[in-house]
Amino acid sequence: MARSRESFFVGLGALAILLSSVPYLYGWLKTPPGFVYTGLTSNIDDSMVYFSWIREYADGRFAQRDLFSTETLPPVLFYVWFWILGLLSKALGTVGAFHAGRILGGIGLLSAIRWLLKLTVANEKAQKFGFALACFAAGVGWVFGGYDTVKGHVGQPIDLFAPESNTFQSLGYSPLFAPMTALIVVFICGLLRAERTKKLADIWPSAVAGAILGNSHTYDIVPLFLAAGAWRLF
Repeated sequence: MARSRESFFVGLGALAILLSSVPYLYGWLKTPPGFVYTGLTSNIDDSMVYFSWIREYADGRFAQRDLFSTETLPPVLFYVWFWILGLLSKALGTVGAFHAGRILGGIGLLSAIRWLLKLTVANEKAQKFGFALACFAAGVGWVFGGYDTVKGHVGQPIDLFAPESNTFQSLGYSPLFAPMTALIVVFICGLLRAERTKKLADIWPSAVAGAILGNSHTYDIVPLFLAAGAWRLF
């Protein structure tokens, strides 16, 4: 019974990750002879930064230089998540590690969402509905006919310009948003579990997730800690 219950979440999560990968598969299959597919569909500028970080770690650097500064700076940067992707790139190549990080991060995010649903929702049908919403729901941007390049970010629904605003876009966008969102969800789950059990040992998922998040996507810590602090206060 438990196995059949979990098969719904595994199957739906796998479908979400597969569908998020379709644009990349299409680009790879439609690349004409004599051309090289970069493995990207959007966000080229940020992705080139990610490629650079992955390549530096693959070349054996522990601390990185800021190659995007006009000044010559010492190698002081270390991002644990991109270090892991750099190790993966030794076997998969830079583009392969990029997409492996995207898929592994997606699996982590959907698993974290499943954990959160177990902690907060008792009804099984409600858990399934909530998971489906988390996988595929976005916003009302489709009503507005898509992104308006004239307006830019002003006055438009957030799902038209911020991929991290919903799970599905995060799954397909880059190797950064999904795993970092997963860390946020794990942080909340660990905090909730420790609050219920009153055991300090149960806070360790939050501690680890918060440390990695603070290292690899630092500004996410600010709203997370503010929300956690307000929750503890009230």
